[in-house]
Amino acid sequence: MPGDDKQLVVLSTERKLPQFAGLPSKPGDLTVDQFVLECKRSFKVWGTPKEQQGFLVGRACVGEAKTHLQLLGDDDKDNVDLVFTHLKEAYADKAPFSALIQAFYGRQQLPDESIRQYALALSTVLRRASDKDDKDNVQLPHPDRALRDRFVAGLGDAGLRRDLLKLIRGKGDIKFKDVREEALHLSGEYDREAMSEPAMRVAMQSADMHGQAAPRQDLSAQVAKLTAEVAALKGQLSQQSPPSRVPSQPRGLPGDRYAPDGRPYCRQCGKLGHIARRCFSQPMPGPAADNTYTNPLPYPGQGN
Repeated sequence: MPGDDKQLVVLSTERKLPQFAGLPSKPGDLTVDQFVLECKRSFKVWGTPKEQQGFLVGRACVGEAKTHLQLLGDDDKDNVDLVFTHLKEAYADKAPFSALIQAFYGRQQLPDESIRQYALALSTVLRRASDKDDKDNVQLPHPDRALRDRFVAGLGDAGLRRDLLKLIRGKGDIKFKDVREEALHLSGEYDREAMSEPAMRVAMQSADMHGQAAPRQDLSAQVAKLTAEVAALKGQLSQQSPPSRVPSQPRGLPGDRYAPDGRPYCRQCGKLGHIARRCFSQPMPGPAADNTYTNPLPYPGQGN
């Protein structure tokens, strides 16, 4: 049935309302009006049945807000209108418009407060005052301009104030968000925020790693190229015929004869392969005896 299908979709565990703990205690906490508005929008998108909305709002309340809802009866806890009324009575902003406007125009940037934090705090006070203005913004006809001018006037840096005032005089219709961004850039806070982000640090480390890896990659490419060139040269040399070996001619006495392969002829016996100093044969008769070489060293077994 269509009604059953609708209820199954509403009870999906993936759809959760934002948590509400009561009075805002830190930046980002929802006020009761913001929480109620968020719940109504979610129920409209999800198509949540009216009889289930009170139960889901009770599950989203934690801490002190949950304790306040425990004061309701069991039947009243399922009535979403009574739940919203009970939360608004307990946590509605009870400050009057005059007090909020006075706090807005008296707000200054604190010594340890960043420009972004100061802008957020100032915007929050103005938003609370605008919600209290029950005369269709008659008391705040130009909230963005009031926020822009108060933001510049409350900055702690006098030099930054002068620069932003010049910007406003040059562009009279400039919006608050543009003035805030200009203040973040001029003060250097925007750059500090970007450098402090973990994602930015990782990106910078990755860039450094890539910058260091690039020279290594270039060096590896050069080594591979040189290795290929050396291998090509070796291949060319191996294909060429080796040069003919010319036998070296040993040094000797004038008139010594040598074979083409460099071996000497003996002056004493005329044989090939040794010299007269190492010859143990008898001297050759005839003219060869005139060219005998006397060994100055005694033969083994001979005396002096």
